[in-house]
Amino acid sequence: MLKTKKIWTIFALPILALTLVLVLAGCASEKHSAAVIKDASTKAGVLTAKQVKSNINGHTVTTREDSQKSLNATYPKAVANDDYTFDNPYVKVNPYETSPLSALIIFHTDKAVKVNYTVEGKTDKTSITNSVKGYKKRIKFQSSASTQAPTRLV
Repeated sequence: MLKTKKIWTIFALPILALTLVLVLAGCASEKHSAAVIKDASTKAGVLTAKQVKSNINGHTVTTREDSQKSLNATYPKAVANDDYTFDNPYVKVNPYETSPLSALIIFHTDKAVKVNYTVEGKTDKTSITNSVKGYKKRIKFQSSASTQAPTRLV
């Protein structure tokens, strides 16, 4: 019994000391966190947006914009071209080369019309129907779908 008590004392004291050190370290860390929060709320030590950008060495990436410049120049020409009609529309699949399940549709009519379109899914519940705002003679819209399916103009 005496030997068990001695072993208990040998192991318990270091564990108790370690626990005390961890508790004190946690309390000290908590006080430091509170000080940081206080500094942030009083704006002391808070970086400006310019300083943050400078620190991360950030710059604007225009790769996608640059690659789409020629595409963006093409589509206004299609809108101005009266050869594209309801029966013979301009259709460009993946017009900005970023979404293969999308299409740009452009056509003209003699009278201003309201356009509703449906991208047909495998079932009626997976079909997507949308409307182009307003009545127009020159219609340009982009549709997209989760499946490759025909677009039906209504």
